[in-house]
Amino acid sequence: MKDLKHIKPLDLYETNYTNKINFKGKILDVSELDESGVLRLARDMTINESNELFFTEHVQSLFQISTPKVKLYYPEPYIASPSMIHEDL
Repeated sequence: MKDLKHIKPLDLYETNYTNKINFKGKILDVSELDESGVLRLARDMTINESNELFFTEHVQSLFQISTPKVKLYYPEPYIASPSMIHEDL
């Protein structure tokens, strides 16, 4: 098993709002990538580099989960009974 001491803990990362990361000596603007581009790029990165990628604002918005974590309960729909029947007129 590899020695994992070189991996930076996730709680030390902050959201990068510039959407620019240093990858292989070049500044890369990740806001130009779509989901598949981000995943292809992450394949070629080390763990620390991919964590920097995933903590950019653009990437976090791409993979944001919008489903609720709890089951939503809605009240029963009100079924109106006719208060006045047409034939009573």
